Amino acid sequence: MIYKSNSKIYFKIIIGLIMVLFIACGKSVPQEIELIVFEQSFFSKPISVSLPCDDSASERWVAEYCNSSIKSGLYAAPIGYNSKSRLIDEGFLKYLEAKKLVTIKNYSTTNSYGRFDYPVMIYNSEIKKYLVDPNSNCNNWRFKLAIRTLKRIDYTNEYESEPYGLGVKMKTFSLRFIYEVVPELSNAKVKYEEFDGSAKVLLNPDTGKWQLENLELDKREENSLQVDY
Repeated sequence: MIYKSNSKIYFKIIIGLIMVLFIACGKSVPQEIELIVFEQSFFSKPISVSLPCDDSASERWVAEYCNSSIKSGLYAAPIGYNSKSRLIDEGFLKYLEAKKLVTIKNYSTTNSYGRFDYPVMIYNSEIKKYLVDPNSNCNNWRFKLAIRTLKRIDYTNEYESEPYGLGVKMKTFSLRFIYEVVPELSNAKVKYEEFDGSAKVLLNPDTGKWQLENLELDKREENSLQVDY
């Protein structure tokens, strides 16, 4: 009885060790590849939305323009200074105003063609804290909404392939992973707890270095973020 009992225990231990080794081997990713896929790729870029450019430098010009006597309709609508003409969600704009990150100053003028409004958008310097690249030109401003974080790697495979169909075999490393989207805003929610992603990395035979060939993120990510403005 003791022998049979010990045999069962030993059998379970061996099976357990095999499973641990299988999992460890199946999901072991070289550090260089992890760096390329998760830290040097689009995966590491914040989920963001573009912002219209700042109008503070032009406010005085707009104010003087609207206070002057305009006779010709040819000069009635300098569209470049009209914040309403730019692509920005109305709810998001109200959120920025509520957070005192932006102020909208309205100017108007009237001539023979009618009345023309000129809203001017002026940002508080605090807006820089929320930008993906605070040093970028305002034409390239992007407001951070959320970031991606890796939860686990579910599958890996290392093999040889001919990715470009030229008869040149290259060492290939592919993986599937699970990640989550973490909001940067306190009043934001994410529809899904987990997202699926995959990547393929090739070993360049000329340089001996791995390079990212393909990175696919979950298509559900695009409409997963809900912000209560």
